Amino acid sequence: MQFWAKAKPAEQAIKEASGSILTAGLGEAPYFRQATFTIWENLKSIDAYAQSGAHLSAIKAAYGENYFSESMFTRFKVGSASGVWQGKYVQIP
Repeated sequence: MQFWAKAKPAEQAIKEASGSILTAGLGEAPYFRQATFTIWENLKSIDAYAQSGAHLSAIKAAYGENYFSESMFTRFKVGSASGVWQGKYVQIP
């Protein structure tokens, strides 16, 4: 429950973050949105979000309080993508 108290502000912050193209929560029952999948305009935007505000607070709490038995942070380079997500057209060359 401590994690979920931190997750909501970080989720709101990512919606407002500069450079955020696509955000989707991933997970399975009974613990929804166990992970977040995002696509960003560039690394600078990712780092600005990840290393500040609500997300940084959530990460510090998660590692400081041992919220998870395991975790993974992975970056991939998107080759191409296009379509509509949450009413917004997305095209990545």
